[in-house]
Amino acid sequence: SFWIYMTLSTDPKSFRTTVRLLFVLFLASLAVRLVFTVPINAVDMPLRGDVPGYVARAVGFSEVMDSVVQGESITFEDLDKFYQEGKWPPFHPFILGLGFLLFEINLDVARLIVTLISALTTPLVYLLTKRMTTHRGALISAAIHIFFPTFVAFAHLLWSETLFIFLLFLA
Repeated sequence: SFWIYMTLSTDPKSFRTTVRLLFVLFLASLAVRLVFTVPINAVDMPLRGDVPGYVARAVGFSEVMDSVVQGESITFEDLDKFYQEGKWPPFHPFILGLGFLLFEINLDVARLIVTLISALTTPLVYLLTKRMTTHRGALISAAIHIFFPTFVAFAHLLWSETLFIFLLFLA
């Protein structure tokens, strides 16, 4: 987005330093989230709330796109698997479905996608707060995002909020 471009310095040395810092923030955030995601994948935590609907739509999307790639015709039943009466927003299942299409239909893949999206939000938190405050304030904000229990929990629960927060910061 434009604000990200405006936040990054035009000085090559400063630009490289900022990019390295953003990468370190991403890796730190990813490490914290994986500490909790890996054990949850190992015990196969049951799906609750809206998550079964998101996963079912993601599987439906993956199957529809697989049919398209294979050159097969798509039936109304195939589309119904993806649409599911429109009860859930479509973009989150679309993103999960792309992961299913590229890798395999597996909850570990879905949790990894959501974990990556959550970790990618941390550098955006830094960039946005850097525009409003000092470098130190932006680092504190990024550190809060890295360790805040709610954001860490959202990273493995397969809720659409993680994607929404990422897109909100990206806008």
